[in-house]
Amino acid sequence: MESYEEQYTRLLNEIEKLARSFLEAKFNSLQELWDIEIALVNYQNGLWKAIDSEQAQQLDAKIKKAEIVSTKRGEWIPQAQQLDAKIKQADDRIKIYQHAHQLSRQLGDAFAWGILGDWLLPLTKKPSGPTHDGHNLPKDHGLTGMLAIAQSLSAVGAGFPILHDITNCLCIGDITFYSPDKDHSTIEVKTHLKDQSEGNLTLDVETHIIALKGSNDINKWRIIDERIPKSPSFSDKADERVGSQYSNQQSPRKKRQIERMGEAKVWQSAPVNQVCELANHSKGITIDYQPDETTHNWQIVRELIIKARVDGIASCAVDNALVYVVIYQNSPLTYPWSKDPLKSIVRSSDKVIADTFSILYPEKEKNRLWIPNGSCPLDVIPFFLYSLPIDMITDIMWGRLSIGVVANLGKIVAALEGTGLEVKLPKDEKDFGQFFLPMSAQRVLPDGRIIQIELHQMRDLALKMFYEFLSLPGFVRLMSKIVKNVEEHVSKNEEQEI
Repeated sequence: MESYEEQYTRLLNEIEKLARSFLEAKFNSLQELWDIEIALVNYQNGLWKAIDSEQAQQLDAKIKKAEIVSTKRGEWIPQAQQLDAKIKQADDRIKIYQHAHQLSRQLGDAFAWGILGDWLLPLTKKPSGPTHDGHNLPKDHGLTGMLAIAQSLSAVGAGFPILHDITNCLCIGDITFYSPDKDHSTIEVKTHLKDQSEGNLTLDVETHIIALKGSNDINKWRIIDERIPKSPSFSDKADERVGSQYSNQQSPRKKRQIERMGEAKVWQSAPVNQVCELANHSKGITIDYQPDETTHNWQIVRELIIKARVDGIASCAVDNALVYVVIYQNSPLTYPWSKDPLKSIVRSSDKVIADTFSILYPEKEKNRLWIPNGSCPLDVIPFFLYSLPIDMITDIMWGRLSIGVVANLGKIVAALEGTGLEVKLPKDEKDFGQFFLPMSAQRVLPDGRIIQIELHQMRDLALKMFYEFLSLPGFVRLMSKIVKNVEEHVSKNEEQEI
């Protein structure tokens, strides 16, 4: 059996190979690009099979241990200890597989972002309430049906297929077909097994597509449907017995998924810089925000990485509000279950401590340091697409390179107040989680009406300062742009909430 190091190295080598093929554009046709996507599908599918196998062995060991402990026959203690070791070994291997799976999904995110760009943002929105909707590759006939419909629709002109379940970010629908004219289409796919005999599968595959009134979507998909080869037994109506059986079982989920697809479609089709009405009385806005060379701090990050590769650690204060810290460790390998080395090293670095003190106010009550933890938002570009050389990106993937950001919320408040916004430090963690920084603004419309604009759910945008190295001036301009657009398009309500 391979060691942890061998398992870890093998799995990440495979991801790196796929990443380089995509990021260095080592393909000459859409078919070769599809081959990379299929390789990613097979990689993730293999990981799930390996996890299932380890979990089965782990469960078997737990059952045997429980039996030995309950009977206490003979040399039961050494036997129980051996089984404990097997349980832990399986758990460690599962963690490695899960870590590799997460990295491969981030590569899937890069695949989607690289092809669709900002158009995919509405598809990253998770449902407001918890659901049982899966977001992993389907198994067995489900995967067979998904791949078959992707390839068959692509062959008759639907576009290049991007499978949502190989990503973290695409949470709405199952497949998006890329079109060079930006007329991309997202569909929901349901696959039902009707018969399986002599190695042949008979599947009932239904697809759902959202078309807005007045759009060309219906005509587009009617033409695509006419191009699909029809067998003599083809019927426009699915088998009534199978159709009713599955429709009843999946009706609530299907309804929810189609509603979310419709909401995303509205958002994608809305004019730029205008507030659009979404479901459940919520509203959205697509901002025409044009970044410039001062919007992101990629050059600073690159310089720090180069320095950290020599010295092991590098840091600097940025925008008088942020501290960037880069740590480089060539060895040992960083395993998924090991502690993050960033915090302990940062605390022991005089340079990092000095940089952190430099962004503080003398008045303690004005300061609030923020270091985000947990996974990054789904609408943030994945690290595979960072504006960095590919070798630096693979260093991040392997865990050799860590980039941290510390922010003083007090300085962010002051910068936002300078644009005429009313901003406060959050009262507590709940307030912070909901609002980030409570932000509002009073504006006078041309007709003399005074409106109150409140900006909610700004935390994900703020996290771009951490995960996309958005500069503080760039973040402030973004917030100002949102307020300006809301102000311009409020026409009916005295209060506008976004």
